[in-house]
Amino acid sequence: MTIRSYHINVRVLEAVKLLPDRRFDGRSLAAAVGYRSHKNFYRAVRTVTGLSLSELRKIPHAEALERARLPKPCEFPRPPLS
Repeated sequence: MTIRSYHINVRVLEAVKLLPDRRFDGRSLAAAVGYRSHKNFYRAVRTVTGLSLSELRKIPHAEALERARLPKPCEFPRPPLS
């Protein structure tokens, strides 16, 4: 995973955490997680979760969080301590 894709995933995850708060519409949610363009935000949400923002709002919050979770980091074997 590149740094850019990690950054996008973190932003989308933060947005999904804010979904239950109905004060945020799509544009204000995009701004809250650092997007200047709501169109880029909508694209990122669909790319990361596979669902549109309105579809994410319709499913249970726990399921939305699972779709937006960050991939587990790659673990490399550690060299033995000397």
